[in-house]
Amino acid sequence: MMNSNLFPLKKKRIAAYTAVLFLLFISRFVLNSSNWVGSATLHMVMEFLSASFALFVGTLSMARFYTRQNSAYFFIGVGFIGAGLLDIYHAMFIATLGLGELTAVSLQIWRRNPSSTFLSIFIMGSWLIWQRTKRLGEQTTRYYLIAALLAFISLIIFVLIPQPPLSSSLYLPGRAMALVAATFFLIALIGYIRKQAWQQEPFDHWLVIALIINVGAQALFLFFARVPFDALFFTAVLLKLIGYVCLLIGLLTSVYTIFKKAELVANSQLHANEALQREVAERKRAEAAEQEQRNLAEALRQVGLALNSTLNFDELLDKLLDQIGLVLRYDTANIMLVHRDEIEIVVTRGYDPTKVLRQPRHFPVESRPSLIKMSKTAEPLIIPDTFEAGDLWVDPELSLHVRSWAGAPIIVEGEVVA
Repeated sequence: MMNSNLFPLKKKRIAAYTAVLFLLFISRFVLNSSNWVGSATLHMVMEFLSASFALFVGTLSMARFYTRQNSAYFFIGVGFIGAGLLDIYHAMFIATLGLGELTAVSLQIWRRNPSSTFLSIFIMGSWLIWQRTKRLGEQTTRYYLIAALLAFISLIIFVLIPQPPLSSSLYLPGRAMALVAATFFLIALIGYIRKQAWQQEPFDHWLVIALIINVGAQALFLFFARVPFDALFFTAVLLKLIGYVCLLIGLLTSVYTIFKKAELVANSQLHANEALQREVAERKRAEAAEQEQRNLAEALRQVGLALNSTLNFDELLDKLLDQIGLVLRYDTANIMLVHRDEIEIVVTRGYDPTKVLRQPRHFPVESRPSLIKMSKTAEPLIIPDTFEAGDLWVDPELSLHVRSWAGAPIIVEGEVVA
């Protein structure tokens, strides 16, 4: 089922196709009685201009084919490159004639409408290839061979077979080829409309417009041209150029759309990666916190086991300090017992056993404001920087290696004992 958001766009594009068709019929009606006749020089300039656009469109189509591996773009690219080369050959043929030969009556010109016929064959082929690819998948090598065969046959027909002079009596073959080109363009137009990609894709939208213009150029103007370079003839050439421009707009718009989609995808992937990185970091933090809790639980369990495994108080304190090291990493640590107004250091860790402690093992509690505070508050105390601790940290020369410090009271029956 089609997305309802596409209906306004669909209506606008149908209105655009109707407007193009209406303008073609109005132009045909206005130019029907025109007696204006142009020059071969003007025709040569328009052919060179058409060739430039055709070659540019063909090159972009081939680039799109090689990036997307869509054989329909390959056939369109070959068609436009071939049409551009035929237009150049046509224009150079006119340029090589002498000034006396550049008249509407005596000019030898291709009756077989080569570039438009060549292009119509390949655009129709692009739709047929799309149909086949939809059923059988990409068969790029086979399509290369088909395109080469068609190009070779066209070269034989349009270049190697001599072209007789154009006159009113010999114009019937030219009209027949205009009708053939119009038929091929019409088949391609019907096919791409039924494909329905024009409702969403900018390239297919502009391709439909170009096909409408080319059908009109061949069936409404070139088929009814009375003499070379009359108003209907030049209008057909001008419409061919406009069709090239429409395809160029479609390709450029399509390329721009592809780049925008690629940019959106890249931004989406970037945001997804950032979200994933945040999730991974959060998960790591959660795992680290969980591991820390497990370590704490294990340490508490070991403390409980230690309490139950010995009746020796000194051994109990020794094991307690070991278990604390599993939870809280430290450089040096000790356990101090409180004997009323005196502090006794009973267990230490991290100190050089070959050296005597600079801090005496017995000292009055009043000499350490940090211990006084813990005794009064019965709460842990943390000093992030001993150099900026003020009155809480005294005699720093006794512990030069200590830059941060943490202490926790051991409370038994509401009394701080260590």
